[in-house]
Amino acid sequence: MIDTGAGEAGGSASAMYEDYRRNHRRRWRWLLRGLLFAGITMMLIGTVLVGPLTIREYIGFFLLLMGFGVLLLWEVAREPPDWIEKFRLGAEGERLTAKELDALPEGWHLRNDVTGWDGVLGNLDHIVVGPRGVFLLDSKRWKNETVKVVDGQVKVGRTAEPDHKAWDADGQVRRTIAQAMDVKSRIKATTKFSEFVTAVMVVWADPSTDLPAKVGNVWLVPGADLAKWLQSEGSPMHPLQIERVWEALREG
Repeated sequence: MIDTGAGEAGGSASAMYEDYRRNHRRRWRWLLRGLLFAGITMMLIGTVLVGPLTIREYIGFFLLLMGFGVLLLWEVAREPPDWIEKFRLGAEGERLTAKELDALPEGWHLRNDVTGWDGVLGNLDHIVVGPRGVFLLDSKRWKNETVKVVDGQVKVGRTAEPDHKAWDADGQVRRTIAQAMDVKSRIKATTKFSEFVTAVMVVWADPSTDLPAKVGNVWLVPGADLAKWLQSEGSPMHPLQIERVWEALREG
């Protein structure tokens, strides 16, 4: 069983998803209240200016308000917009990665959802330390999408729409490299070791024959193959070195 340090897989992404979804729904509820208030106010003003409405007019106005209210309630109840949904998918990807890493044997160490490091923007999804080295894992959950490597670039396209123009993930590749450098700096500051940290994007998407693949200094590895891949890549580390590095990374 892999040794797990502080942090819960997907914790930060889940918290951000719930926060953004709550705020999204709150905005729509206030809009509904404002619409109802404005409708009733207009009806009262109309009654004062032109006299009482007929029963038919009252019913029509009421049904109109009800229609707008139902539309707004539907907007509140449905799934949040894509920019919020990506946080839920991100948390799901991190949990899938943590579950896959459970397959690693004794001697491996894992820390999930690393936050609060000085100079590090956001969180680090996973840090793995073991007999094959140190790995920074950035989990990616691309639902209904396929990942390909084209001319040295990572392309993400819709599985159901092969003719749709794929978007490139260069920014996310650069971010993963930067995070691996942050881990390396942390190790050196604490242990004086200049340990190489392998940057890995763990891809949870529709199957692709292009993976695993290396783009620049980042490996892209299918999530389902991760545990097996980690045990075959990297450079061997002495057990005492593993313990020193792990002590530097497991807390704080």
